[in-house]
Amino acid sequence: MKLDTCRIGILTTDGFDAQALHAIRDELRLEGAEVRLLSLADRRIRGWSKDGWSKEEHVDMVLDEVVRTDFDMLVIPPGLIAVDALKGERFAINFIARFHAGGRVVAACGHAPILLSEAGIVRGRIVTGTRTIRNDLRNAGAFVRESGPRTDRQIVTAAGGRELPNFIAAMANQFLAQERLLEAV
Repeated sequence: MKLDTCRIGILTTDGFDAQALHAIRDELRLEGAEVRLLSLADRRIRGWSKDGWSKEEHVDMVLDEVVRTDFDMLVIPPGLIAVDALKGERFAINFIARFHAGGRVVAACGHAPILLSEAGIVRGRIVTGTRTIRNDLRNAGAFVRESGPRTDRQIVTAAGGRELPNFIAAMANQFLAQERLLEAV
């Protein structure tokens, strides 16, 4: 799976799952994707792990400067603290909704699929996420599965943790499938 034409924005803020973000970003870069870290403010952000706060990460682009067409895919990594902060930011939720409406791939893992629910894009879709958000996803009209990365049109979701390698592969496969569709048109 080569992603050398794929431009990916990873949307997060302080409190992201540091290990998951690094795994996702590093693997996507290994596959040739251009990956940028997006956040709400032009500063450094820090992840959270079982050992406490991680080292700071440089924000590549501030969300309000991003044009939807700057990226082919939007990835929202796990991290309860970050997801909860983004959930309260109407600008971030609207960005997710507009990005999805533009026909691009949106991928979310762990607690992050709740942001897709807030953006109003899970109704009638098969999704998953961490156990604590599954009822909220059902209440938003999604068909919720307990495990495995789930792909439903241009949405890719996973519960997190052990599913990260398969989540990354599902994101790549969804992007490549969309590329083939565009080439056929």
